Amino acid sequence: MPRIQVPITTGFYRDNSLPLSAQECVNWYPQTLAAPSLSENNEVLRGVPGISQIASTGGLTFASRGAIAVSGVYYVVSGTGLYRINREVGDGGEETFLPELLGTIPGEGTVSLATNGTKLVVLVPGDPSSGYVYDSGADTFAEITDTDFKANGEPQAVVFGDGYFIYTTNTKKWIVSALNDPLSYNALDFGSAETDSSDATVAPIYFRGEVYIAGSNTIEGFQNIGGAGFPYQSNGLVVPRGVTAAFSLIQAGNMVLFIGGGPREAASVWAFSGAEASKISTIPVDDLLQDLTQEQLVRITSWSYAEGGSHFVGFNLPDTTLVFDVISGRWHERRSRYPVGSGFRLSRYRVESMTECYGRILVSDVLDGRIGELVRDVYTEYGGIIIRTMVTPPIVSGMEALLVPYMELTFESGSGNSQAPNPTIGMERSTDGKTWKMMRVRKMGKVGEYKRRAIWRGNGRASRFDVFRFTLSDPVKPVLISLTAELERG
Repeated sequence: MPRIQVPITTGFYRDNSLPLSAQECVNWYPQTLAAPSLSENNEVLRGVPGISQIASTGGLTFASRGAIAVSGVYYVVSGTGLYRINREVGDGGEETFLPELLGTIPGEGTVSLATNGTKLVVLVPGDPSSGYVYDSGADTFAEITDTDFKANGEPQAVVFGDGYFIYTTNTKKWIVSALNDPLSYNALDFGSAETDSSDATVAPIYFRGEVYIAGSNTIEGFQNIGGAGFPYQSNGLVVPRGVTAAFSLIQAGNMVLFIGGGPREAASVWAFSGAEASKISTIPVDDLLQDLTQEQLVRITSWSYAEGGSHFVGFNLPDTTLVFDVISGRWHERRSRYPVGSGFRLSRYRVESMTECYGRILVSDVLDGRIGELVRDVYTEYGGIIIRTMVTPPIVSGMEALLVPYMELTFESGSGNSQAPNPTIGMERSTDGKTWKMMRVRKMGKVGEYKRRAIWRGNGRASRFDVFRFTLSDPVKPVLISLTAELERG
């Protein structure tokens, strides 16, 4: 009987025809190892980190709308409040994080944030929009009331660069503040698209020392020429792809990622490094995006962080979060459990933003006012279960009937702990890619039980192919190393 290594690190892949592929990679991510391992191709699946709470700005009406670090201090808009999370260190080195309300931010949706290191602008997009400035040097909070702020349309998104707060508006124009003064504006300080006059402005980008104005069809570059009047002119660079979701725009390393496309193109995920855009989404990712309505597409938000040799960029869709690893080029999904009545449902990752601050990766929450910390050796989300699933590609034998009499999953054995003293992992089998047979559970090993193996025998007969799903919900160290199977033609 031939023994094969079944791929487990291919990441997320889902075909419209489930028998062709129904691969899942939920709350796991593929990672390539630098040193040889038990895995045939030196790749493993690692579980995504857990979340520990460090502070709270309030209850269910305090869901996060955005967060930012300003000169090493964490700020978050929760509900209708702008909060600063103050870090205090006791005599013994113990840390406490105390939320301080700084001002009121109206509305419910995502806000756009930008800072020059002292002044923080909070922009509430809409028609009408509104803008607010917190000055940490003067410890003042004020609404932007300069009438020229809206002389060229309602501001919708903001970034900071070259000493200016830079805004796109809903009238195909973009504006700048006075130098380092987000409370002051001049109605004559505006620009517009020079290549495609029909292109609606969506969001500004400040990247590699230049301003890029993302439109619905193109991204156009501008350079600061100084002098009196409006300080920018086109640098001649035009990327023939536009941005659909303003809050999907995010910088990761040496490139900017976003959801959008060209004229008459369906939405995809793109990346550009200042010269041209490259499509990074796979067909299954595109399929999920194309299932969304236009209203759902424009509401997609993103986050990014780097850890452990990976650089992740997440896109929050209504029902799931798609995550791209810039280093490996692989996709995976993150999903959280949401309370519904007396039960739970799985939906998008509950993290709304990720911000590196205080030597941590801080996360704000889409459900309530909690502020959490992403921690690799925590295996729960605020004490709640993380459900991790991995579905293999179809196992075939020339599309003939086959038997899988033996299957072994290799993982880090002996990972039991006080929360899960005798952890288990479950396996389900499908011969059509749509329905699953009863889960069969194997133990992963108590503390110190390092030789524990998970073997499934007598897995039945399939007429054409077999697909296997593995589920881990116990809060233990999640590392899957390899999956081995024996095949028989039957």
